[in-house]
Amino acid sequence: MAQSKASDPRPRRWEQGISCAYHRLIGFTIAESAKRAGVGKRTLDRWLKADWWPDACAEASSRWLGHVEERSRAQLVKGVEAGDTSIALKIIERLVPELAPPSVSTIHHAGPDGGPVRITEITLEYPNPKEGEDE
Repeated sequence: MAQSKASDPRPRRWEQGISCAYHRLIGFTIAESAKRAGVGKRTLDRWLKADWWPDACAEASSRWLGHVEERSRAQLVKGVEAGDTSIALKIIERLVPELAPPSVSTIHHAGPDGGPVRITEITLEYPNPKEGEDE
């Protein structure tokens, strides 16, 4: 006897459901996702309509992002240990705000007809140095 959609509990094979959701997340077709997770395509078709499917997708996404972050941190450490100064610079700029490059903002100008405006001068303003510091 088929259960109504409103009463769908998580499936006994919740981990396989998450595996299917993960494979869908990274671009596999329904048939490929089902095969890789070890379930039938009709089973996955049924799961896609279940109330718990969005939860499986959220869990798959969370695990995937966690895995990506973990791998990124490991690669970062390898780069820094290998003396990759560009990675070290990016890290220090994020950790020490005073060392970060100034942010760049874009200002769009338009003429009366919406066309471009000729800019003839750009003035950069720097804050005054703190009292007692060399200029």
